[in-house]
Amino acid sequence: MATSKNNTTISARMLPPAVSRRSFIERLGLGAGAVLLSPIASALVSEARGQVNDRKIAFFMLSGNGIHPDWLFTPKEFAARSQPDDVLTVQSTLLDAPKTFTLPPMFKAMEAYRSRMLLIDGLANKVTGASHSTNYGALSAMGDENGDEGSPGGEFGPPAGITIDQFIANQIGTKTPRKSVLYGISTAETATAAGHYGIFAAGKDKPLPIYQNPSALFTDVFGKAMTPAPNAPTGGNDKAAARQRLVFDTIRGDIKRLEGALAGTEKRKLELYLEAIEEFEKNQQAIKLVTANCTIPPVPMGTPATPVDALESMNLIGTLALTCGVTNVVGVSCGCGPSHDTFPDLGKLFSGTNHENIDGHADERGRTEAFTIMYNWLGKLMARTIQSLATIKVGDRTLWDNSVFVFTSENGEDHHAHYNRWPVALFGNAGGKLKADGRFLRFPARGSSGYRSMADLYCTLATALGTPTNDFAKGGPEPVKGPIDLLM
Repeated sequence: MATSKNNTTISARMLPPAVSRRSFIERLGLGAGAVLLSPIASALVSEARGQVNDRKIAFFMLSGNGIHPDWLFTPKEFAARSQPDDVLTVQSTLLDAPKTFTLPPMFKAMEAYRSRMLLIDGLANKVTGASHSTNYGALSAMGDENGDEGSPGGEFGPPAGITIDQFIANQIGTKTPRKSVLYGISTAETATAAGHYGIFAAGKDKPLPIYQNPSALFTDVFGKAMTPAPNAPTGGNDKAAARQRLVFDTIRGDIKRLEGALAGTEKRKLELYLEAIEEFEKNQQAIKLVTANCTIPPVPMGTPATPVDALESMNLIGTLALTCGVTNVVGVSCGCGPSHDTFPDLGKLFSGTNHENIDGHADERGRTEAFTIMYNWLGKLMARTIQSLATIKVGDRTLWDNSVFVFTSENGEDHHAHYNRWPVALFGNAGGKLKADGRFLRFPARGSSGYRSMADLYCTLATALGTPTNDFAKGGPEPVKGPIDLLM
């Protein structure tokens, strides 16, 4: 699958073993589109040779303010409310529920994927004595349970260990252009490229920032060569059409070179990737971004109109990065960190409702209604990503078949949390390695016989995604027993 000096097309099946995928891609001479198209070309060459790359994909979505398990997370058939107010029910035995329950309203946007869903309640993660955020402890399961403010595991403290997204990325992200792609929204320096920490970490005292500006994220992920200047000429009367084709126009020559070097079968597979890029551009058109000349470019430039617009735009970038093989790991943070300091204004979501924004101090009805709106918005973002992954077939599976999506809060079970009962929703089965089959599980409460921790869940996820471990977060506040058999 290379182009010779006389421009004849050579199928990858005809390449001798000595000609590597890297050599093939180098011969193409890809320019601006190298970051985006090289992983695609490599995957197509591997498939043509019968060397299917069994990519695993991990997607982590975290929101602030906690997820109240009794009010929001538990299916109504298994509700066991013993208190009329904001006091959590204590469960002392394991509940492994049948699959015929009513899906909680907070997951309506993900209903199409409930056959590969796993709702897990009751996991413990007592990494801090504070109550508004575990910060890095949510994904590292490390910290001092008595920690406060500036101590490891405290609300403003440094990371006490590596977070599970980076632990997994150290294995499945080493051969992609980006080991991971991290983005989100908060009130912390929202206009800067990467102005908020507190969730993802490469190790002890090694915090990783999230991008909060779509333009900066796009440039970081795909390179400056693919980012048109804000006031670049757009071609006279064809301005609208040109703006819709900015990505394609920038890498059109690279695409032609790649198409010319592919045999018919691989060329048809390339079309699916190109459709994903086109879908990215079309969806970016629908997001309002404030720019110098008031246009709405598909490649995001300028300051997003609202945090809602910013996250939607960045999630499209993250989705494209996953679909085209630029990364295998994505982490998303929505208002994570001490909620009174970091939670952004999501007022756009509540237009036409009785709610103005998220309020962690509202009563049960107010919180349930408002948070359900937010969770379904985040669910739609995940669903859009899954839809894109499901269009790309690698071997006899799609990229979605090899994925795991993790949805939880970095503050456990409430706005004022105790971290004894941590709700987590999983979508996807990692190519059959994870038993995500539509169940609802509630583990015994912290301190009860048979209780399990978030560290055990992370051992399970890492093992299912090809990074086996029995002791992730060992030395933290919870005992680490290793992967949970019920989930494997």
